[in-house]
Amino acid sequence: MSVRVTWNFLANAFSPVSKEMLTAVALTAAVFAPAGRLPAGSFDSADQTESVLLGDIAEPEPHSPATPSSPSTTAEAYGSTDHSQDFTGTIGGCPNCNGVSCTCDGGSIIMGSGSDGCSNGIGGSCNCGHCSGEQYGSSGQGGSGDCEDDGILGCIADRHCGRMVDCDPPGLFQKLAKLHKNSGACWAGRADALFLWRNAPDSLPLMTVTGGGPVVLNANQLESTMAAGPRFSLFRTDACGNAWETTYFRAFNFRSQQTLPFIDQGYDVSPNILTPTGETGLDGASMNLGSGIQSFEVNRYHCHGPNLRFLAGFRWVEWRESATLSTNGGTTSGTPFTDTYQSNVFNSLYGGQIGFDARVLSLKWLRVDSVMKGGAYGNNVAVNSLLVQENAGVNQPYSFSQSPASCGFVGELGFTGVLPITNCLDLRVGYLGLWLQGLAQPTRQYPVEDLAAVPPTGTIDTRGGTVVQGVSLGLEGRW
Repeated sequence: MSVRVTWNFLANAFSPVSKEMLTAVALTAAVFAPAGRLPAGSFDSADQTESVLLGDIAEPEPHSPATPSSPSTTAEAYGSTDHSQDFTGTIGGCPNCNGVSCTCDGGSIIMGSGSDGCSNGIGGSCNCGHCSGEQYGSSGQGGSGDCEDDGILGCIADRHCGRMVDCDPPGLFQKLAKLHKNSGACWAGRADALFLWRNAPDSLPLMTVTGGGPVVLNANQLESTMAAGPRFSLFRTDACGNAWETTYFRAFNFRSQQTLPFIDQGYDVSPNILTPTGETGLDGASMNLGSGIQSFEVNRYHCHGPNLRFLAGFRWVEWRESATLSTNGGTTSGTPFTDTYQSNVFNSLYGGQIGFDARVLSLKWLRVDSVMKGGAYGNNVAVNSLLVQENAGVNQPYSFSQSPASCGFVGELGFTGVLPITNCLDLRVGYLGLWLQGLAQPTRQYPVEDLAAVPPTGTIDTRGGTVVQGVSLGLEGRW
């Protein structure tokens, strides 16, 4: 009110020429007056020059960042107050913090200098209170004192004059997450627990009744106990349904044991087992067979319609077995002894495979998937054998290998029921079956090795095979 009265009085009291001079003085004062010291309000005069001169200029709140409505101001280039005054430059394209300087009590503050990866810097000046030459940005040099906030160019209150983390470039994980988001692809991770059994080896007589009687211990009696192990899979599927897969699983300690009861001189080793002549008049025997499997594969899936995908890829499978046949005798003669024949066999199969997976059932609460794949593999075999015969004074180790020893085959069949828990998490319950052929197995090594000879002799028999099957239980998560 007092401003309007004073202006009207002056306007009427002076001539038109004087009025023009007074207007020029007011313009000059408005330009050079400190911000926040001009009176608020607007004039009722119809003179547009007067209204523009001193129209609604609000005094800024102390220690609050300026929030201009247009990105043309230097203050806005340094981020939105909605993000806790970060310096990533969320408005007008980020980041915008390189090369900004502030004059601080005669010193110089450099915000976001050089190597911090920021760009599009905007120059300006501000009053940073008690700062004196501190440095911000990726150099991480700390300053002394506290920055007072005047709302210009991000002199931030309640923050020490040290390293501004928000001006650092994004990390590796952040870049990968951005690439994933922009790609439109889907990642899926699976973790399953496998509970598997293996079938017994092929028929091979090991022990008979003394004098060429019936077979009392055969390799095909060595059915295994359950072995458990993990399976991990990672899929990346694009927007068209094509995918990459990596899968690893292992299951060890399939175990099978058979023991013959004590009969004084009641057993013979089957002919051509251990030595060409065999052993006779034994009191007992036991057989221990252990095995394990592990596999790693990389596959590429090509989508063919909504329910079918063909696959091709590379796979490595390791099948290992260890067999120990122990016999004992001499109990009634007073000179007991134990003979041991041990064979350890390692099969490493490498090769390509093809196959498909299909969705065979899809309900609101259940989905059933199936997979079938197989391939031909080169088999690298290593055999380590040992014969110890106490009554004959024999202790003969024997090791040999062959690469490749044969062409093997591995086929896989699986069915999995998928029950949704959330939009991104499923429960998986399924069946897994593996057929391996072209293997070297320890029970097949018995007839083709003569460890009692000097030196020991032997070959590799790769006509063996096995079936591994069981159930799986696990989770699948997608992101």
